[in-house]
Order: sequence, then C-alpha cells, then structure tokens
Amino acid sequence: MNNINLKKADQIQFFRFICFGMIFLWHAKVWQIKFLPSNVGAQTGLFFFFLLTGVVSSYSLESKDLAPTKKNIIEYVIRKIIKIYPLYFLTNLVTFLYEGGQEYVTTHNVKMFIFMIGSFIISSLMLQTWLFMPFVCNTVGWYLASMIWLSIVNIPFTNWAKSKRNQKKPILRMLGIICLAFIYLIVLSSLQFIIPFGAGAYFFQTPVFCLGFHIIGLALGQIILIVKNNYPKWSLQVNKFTAIETIVLLIWLVIVFIPGEMAPLPIALGILFDILLIFVFMLGYGKISVILRAKPLVFLGDISFECYIIHQVIIKIYSGINGWESFGFFGNAYALAICFTITVAIALYTSKITSLPEVNAKNPIYHDFTKVTAKNVVAFFS
Repeated sequence: MNNINLKKADQIQFFRFICFGMIFLWHAKVWQIKFLPSNVGAQTGLFFFFLLTGVVSSYSLESKDLAPTKKNIIEYVIRKIIKIYPLYFLTNLVTFLYEGGQEYVTTHNVKMFIFMIGSFIISSLMLQTWLFMPFVCNTVGWYLASMIWLSIVNIPFTNWAKSKRNQKKPILRMLGIICLAFIYLIVLSSLQFIIPFGAGAYFFQTPVFCLGFHIIGLALGQIILIVKNNYPKWSLQVNKFTAIETIVLLIWLVIVFIPGEMAPLPIALGILFDILLIFVFMLGYGKISVILRAKPLVFLGDISFECYIIHQVIIKIYSGINGWESFGFFGNAYALAICFTITVAIALYTSKITSLPEVNAKNPIYHDFTKVTAKNVVAFFS
C-alpha cells in the first residue's frame, strides 16, 4: 500500500467550515432566519464531523507502522489531547466564570455553587459524556471529549484493517463493518428509554453511542485508501467524477436546507449523503475538488476547529448582554453576523497559536510521533 497518494485532502476542508456554520445557526436558533439551515442541517453537520474524524484517522495512520500496544495508544491519545486541550480548557474556564457564580455566592446558594464547580472539574477532565452531563460549561465540548476517548480505538482498528487488506474482497469487509455499526447505533438508540433518572436523553452524546459513527468513519477511510490503491485509473476520469461530485453536493445541500424539526428520514438521508460526500470528495478526482482546493477555502476549513469550540461562548456572552430573544429579521441578522464575525476573528488569532507546534520541527513532542514522553510534554509547555 506504499504507493497510495497520501497528500493532504484539502478539498474536504471547506466542508468542515460549512458544517460549523450550520451548527452555529442551530445554537443561535433563537435568532433564526427563514430559509437558512436549521435543525436538520445542524444534525447533518454534526454527523459529518463524526464521520470525517474517523476517515481522517484512518488516512493519517496509513503511513505509520504502529502496533496496537498500550504505549503507542497512550502516546497517540496524548498527542491529540495536547493539540486541542489548551483552547478546550480556556473556553471551559470562560464559560465557568460567566455562568453566574457571583449570584450563587451572594444568594448563599451553596448547592448550585458546588454543582457549578463540580461541572467545571468534570468537563475539564473530559468526563462529562460518561456521566450523562454533556452540556456543562462550554456545551460543545462534549463532542471533543467523546472524540478523545474514541481515539483509543484508532490504532487497533487501522492495524487490524491493514492486516486484512490483502485478503479477498477488502471493500466488502469494510462495508460489512459499516452495516454492523449502523445496526449497533439502531440497537443502542432504544436504550434511551430504559436508562433511569432522565439520563437517557443524553445517551447519544456518550462515547459508547458515538463509537458507532466513529467506526463507520474509520471503515470508510479504509475503503477510500483501498480505492485509491486498487483503482488508480479512476483519477483520470475527471468529467465523470465532476458529474458525481455535482450530483452528490446538490443533494446534500437540499437535505441540509430541509426545514422543520429533526425526523428519522431527513436524519437518515443526512448520514447517507455525509458518507457519499466524504467518499467522493476525499478521492478528489473532479473539477469541484479543484475549486475547493483554493487557499481561502482551505484556510477557512483549517480554522473550523477553533470556530466550533469558540462559537458557543460568543453566543452565550452576546445573548447575556443583549437578551436571548428574537429581534426580528434585521435584528436577528445583526446578532448572527456579529457573533459569527467575532467567532471567526478570534479563531483566526487562536489558530496561529494552536497550529504553532505542528510547524515547529524542533519541538520534541511533534518532531517524532513515537517519542512522546513526560519529559517532552513538560518541554512543550515550558
């Protein structure tokens, strides 16, 4: 498999920014403007992030010969934590300080004050989804917490997939894994009704449930790698893939603009076309992929992580100052524009900080992936 072209799939990056935008609109839905994506769009965007995380994990581990040992897995997870945790913790802290602790102290509401401190500690330790408390502090942090826990399976899965790749029908094997993961999700969906104390409503945010989406993403990533290796001539069929990209993209856009509340059919269609969209554009053989590799679009995709983790804090602060209510069309448009612009502006600045270790070849913790030690972690922060 060494002949696979593993250059960065820049053409997929802008979709990350689009999906962030749809999630942003959902979290700011009190200022909703008609005809913009809403509930279905946000859910489709969230599924896209889950699936793409798995795909990129398979893609990035392809060139690394890492045995599924405890040491390798721990070092791999530590590397991921170091990349996201500073901004994750900072947004948690800002939300914690803004949550109303002053009011609890002045009113002697000891119970709520202790709960607030406990929530901050639990969220900072990335345990909120395990304890059915996904939306404490920075409410979007639950996704990152679940993804960190799920990254434990990345090396074992990719190592197993590589070992089976030379056997017969590797693509069918991965499709079978995807089908089993869907069955897993359907079965677990019924558990929300039997989990006590009202916690079932938060079961969908736990790593146990999200594992299904992550496995689908990992398996999809393997299929993409196999196709790139086994069918290199597909890259020459530019016109055919341009037509496929166009059709898949248009249908995906129609789905995300479906109005109204979430329903089983739109959600199922969103997942299906997320998979197709990722598959087609990770291959990147069509002319639309060429357009999506434009540097400004790639750059917006590159800062989507920062945008995602910051935006809820900005919305909360803005609504705390101006009120959590609809202001009419122009007022809502103004609120959305201000919050979105501030989010992107802060993301632009913080991305320079969070990306610095990756481009610093002298930094010991990033220079050699397999040599992450406690000493190097200390060196990174010193």
